[in-house]
Amino acid sequence: MSAARGYSHKKAQKAQILSLCLLCFFVAIPITNQIALTITAGMVLLWLFSPVDPAITGLAGCALYWITGVVNFETAFIGFSRELSWFVFGATILAAAVTQTGLAVRLGQVVTSFLRASYPRILLAIIITGFFLTFIVPSPMARVVVLAMVGLGVVEVFGVAPKSNISRGLFVSLTSTAIVFDSTRPFLALVAVAVCWLGVLWLYPPEAYSREQVSKPGAFTGREKRASMFVTLAAILWATEIIHHISPSRIGIGVALAACLPRAGIFDAEEFRRFNPLPILFMGAVLSMSAVITQTNAFYPEHVERLLRHAPVLVLGYSYGHFELKDLLKIGWLFLIPAV
Repeated sequence: MSAARGYSHKKAQKAQILSLCLLCFFVAIPITNQIALTITAGMVLLWLFSPVDPAITGLAGCALYWITGVVNFETAFIGFSRELSWFVFGATILAAAVTQTGLAVRLGQVVTSFLRASYPRILLAIIITGFFLTFIVPSPMARVVVLAMVGLGVVEVFGVAPKSNISRGLFVSLTSTAIVFDSTRPFLALVAVAVCWLGVLWLYPPEAYSREQVSKPGAFTGREKRASMFVTLAAILWATEIIHHISPSRIGIGVALAACLPRAGIFDAEEFRRFNPLPILFMGAVLSMSAVITQTNAFYPEHVERLLRHAPVLVLGYSYGHFELKDLLKIGWLFLIPAV
């Protein structure tokens, strides 16, 4: 335990030293921008090295924006009042609904049985499904939520750890392709599918798993039926956004809170208390950082606008806990496809 703490402490020190060294490159800009750049660089480096939870790093960065006078309190913490932060809360509840009721395992059993428990086939099917969902569900964040429910079930059925190569490959691919397919011209879609599939298999070769352990789904339970109703309702509302014009965030939080009602029969008070609020804080910190960068013009927003626009999708995918932030660097080349 002490060795692990020492390793994390060393990583934190490296991130702090690097962020201070970066300050030397910003001497020709106003002092406010220098401070904003140093804080932002420190946040990003700590997220990559991950000595502490990213939510804690994000909160500390937002507090420093405010304490150092870079921006006022409202701007430093503005991300926590944005819809996308609470979309993550809704996604967390829906994920808990499908896992705790057993619906995720059922979905995983259906998919793995149909594809003969072949991980490469399952990965390719999820990537292709993500492409076709682009024409049905406009919101990339909503598509991540829908595919993540299947991904959670596949990981459960294969019996692998949350951050195994199988789970990393599934969640990195469904998260990154939600962005790539949203920005790629149609004729490049097939290229994106092939590149993502082969690239993920190369970067994350699957661990050994037994195909015999995959069983066929049994009879529907009452909780599974109720959970499937809420998930189906959310998916239909997301797919018909062009008709009713209700934002995906409102749909997500509304359906999720409805699933928490006592009469829904999905959660009890004790299960609700176990929800992890850290992904919401992380999303709020990322959105706040984006607002500070834009207001101070510290990073010349025209050069990072695209990255900031897609950051919430990446944070949402990360919030499921099946890959690390540094994994996004491994598949960073995939985001070059839309620029071709």
